[in-house]
Order: sequence, then C-alpha cells, then structure tokens
Amino acid sequence: MTAPDTNSVAIVRVAGRVTATGGDAHAARFLSMCGFTPEPGSDTEPRSLPEGLSDFEQAEQATEAAVLLATAGYEVSLDPALGVRPSPPPFVPVTGGRLPSATKDRLAGEIDDIAGHVAHAPDPAEAARALDVLVGEGGVMERTVDALRSVSYFTDAQNSRQDEVADSLGFVAEVMSDLRRLANEAVGRLAPAPASRAKAARLNPSRTPQHGAPHPSHVSPRLHRPDPSSDRGPSR
Repeated sequence: MTAPDTNSVAIVRVAGRVTATGGDAHAARFLSMCGFTPEPGSDTEPRSLPEGLSDFEQAEQATEAAVLLATAGYEVSLDPALGVRPSPPPFVPVTGGRLPSATKDRLAGEIDDIAGHVAHAPDPAEAARALDVLVGEGGVMERTVDALRSVSYFTDAQNSRQDEVADSLGFVAEVMSDLRRLANEAVGRLAPAPASRAKAARLNPSRTPQHGAPHPSHVSPRLHRPDPSSDRGPSR
C-alpha cells in the first residue's frame, strides 16, 4: 500500500462545496486558518469550507489557503474555478538589496488587471471597490506619494543637485497627494451607500418633487427670446 503524499494538497470545488485533501498536520493547521474544517465524523481530512459562502468568498478563502500552503513549501493543486490568482513560488530570489528587474512589469500587470476589472465591473459599487485599490487610503497612489517623499532620506547635504531633485519630487508628492484625495472623494460619490442617499433626501427636501408637481426633467427649459428691436440696425 502506497503511503499518502503528505507534501501535496488538492483544493477542489464539487457540487458547490470546496474541499481540501492531502498534506500533513501542519497543512491542516494552515487550512484551518483559512476557514477549512474537518468533515463530520473525521478529525483529519477531507476538510471543507462552511456552507453558505458565496462563490467569490469560496474563491478568496481557497486561494488564500493555496498561497499560504505554497509559500510554506507544499505542492498545491487548486481548482481553476477557484484560482483567482496564481500561487507564489515558495522561494524568493536573492537580489543583494537590489530591486528585482521584473518589479515594474509585475506592478504594471496588477494595475492593468484592476483597470480591466473596473471596465467590466457588474455595478458602480464594484467599480468603486476596485478603484479604491488605486486611490483609497493605503492604496497605490498613497504609497507612491510615500516613496517620492522618501527620496529626501538619502540626499547629501553637500550635494546641491540631490537637494534639487528631492525638492522637486517632494513638490510632486504633495500635488499627487492632493489629487489622490480628490480622486478618492470622486470614487466615493460613484456608488454612495443607500443610507447616504436617504440622508441627502432628508437634508434637501426642496429637491424632492411635490405630489402633483411636474418632475424637473419633464419641464421644458425656458428659452431666452431676444427683443425684436435688438435685430434692427442702427437708427439713421
């Protein structure tokens, strides 16, 4: 009889239920951290996510478990229907303090994915949720501002050129910070919460059409008619 492979874990979704099989006691601990529990009558495997989760929640929790296990060195097989992002490699390259050369392309790819998600969002609320990654507090723009400001930390007081660069980037950081706040406010107006709309209606009752009164959109705009005398030429 072949001993089970304790270094491999398979996570699948069958008939709407997500289960994980394989691994050892440490893998089981990682799975439990992500919401997986043993099947009734079993203390080990298979482990399943609780019922009642949406497809999105299942995908997020299953993928979180897959990433955690892969990072810990396990071989993970994740159902393609659940794999919303690829598992990272269990090792990272040693770069000697240098930024990996693929960082720019990787970050650009992530932002492209967000842009595509916004373009195909099913509703304004989901578009606002995706845009929050870019312009929300702690998002891409705010972290970019922090990176620009950090240039001043290594400038040499004896090097005027470096001081000029730091001043220029510091100015850009402040402008970008203001633009981020404006963008974040605009995104907040993209899909206001229902309670906010109800509160706005209570605070501005004059904007609500009264019973029997025509809705503003049904009232034709009053055209400005010039005085006929204004078309006459200069009096002779």
